[in-house]
This record gives sequence, C-alpha cells and structure tokens, in this order.
Amino acid sequence: MMSSWSVAIEASLTEDPTGDEISVLHDELQQFAPSVGTNEDGSLGVQLAIEARTVTGAVDTASKALRDALRSAGLKVTVVAVQAMPWEKFEESLRSPVVPQLVGVSEIAEMLAVSKQRVTQLSERDDWPPAVARLSAGPVWTEKSVDHFKRNWQRKRTGRPKKPVTA
Repeated sequence: MMSSWSVAIEASLTEDPTGDEISVLHDELQQFAPSVGTNEDGSLGVQLAIEARTVTGAVDTASKALRDALRSAGLKVTVVAVQAMPWEKFEESLRSPVVPQLVGVSEIAEMLAVSKQRVTQLSERDDWPPAVARLSAGPVWTEKSVDHFKRNWQRKRTGRPKKPVTA
C-alpha cells in the first residue's frame, strides 16, 4: 500500500544558485509539490511530497528526482542531511510553534519564587543558561533552559542572617 511522505533534503552548494537555476529545479520537481530555496547558512533546502510504500522508497525516489533536477539545472551539490516522515506527521510539525517558549526576568522570578533582583543576580552565575536575546525590555531565555537550571539549582533557604540583639 502506498503512503504519502515528506522528504526534506539539505545540500551544500559550491556556489550560490541563480534565480533561473532555482526555477529549473522547481520546474523539474513539479510533480512532487516542491519547496526549493536557500537556507540562512547558504545551503540548498528541498522538501518534496513523495508517494511510496516505505520510508526507504520515499528517500530513494526523492534522491533520484533531486539528482536529475540538479543535473538539469547545472548545479553541483553535496547532500548533508535527509529527513523523511509520514505526511501526517509533517503537517503536524507545521502546526507546532517554531519559536520556543521565552521568559524574561518577571516570569523567571515567578518560576523560581524569588525577586526580580535575585533573578538578575542568578543570571550572573556560571551555571546560568545564556540569554537567547537581549531586548530593550531586558534579556530573555528559553523556558526550558531556566527550568533545567531550576531542577539542578542547589538552593540555600537560609534567608537573611539575623541581626544580633543588643542589650
């Protein structure tokens, strides 16, 4: 029984492709509902919809189709990654948020049950996670990295030292 698969292939390029070369790739791969473009790092990204009995068959079909399309476009590449998954799982992944849950000082203070000032002090520790961005409102971290810190934090619950009583 045939199944629908999403096959994504990433390849390093020897030189930047022209718009015409990308158009040729897209045209050659048209029967696979392609998404073709360059990634931030300059690599080529191609995503294809493949009908095949197995994941291996889907990868083989996608690889051959891309190889033929690259030859037609006159591009030379080295494949660096291939990812294949059932089409339903691919569609599900598209519904997931791309940006992880982010937290700032106020949210972290609530998570750790400390003051915002204490969060600022904690953020100077060597074992504190790095901020993912520094906005005009202040630094932000991923909730997951702060949660990891919280689970491993050897918290001392001594509070402020008591003042000596004078007579």
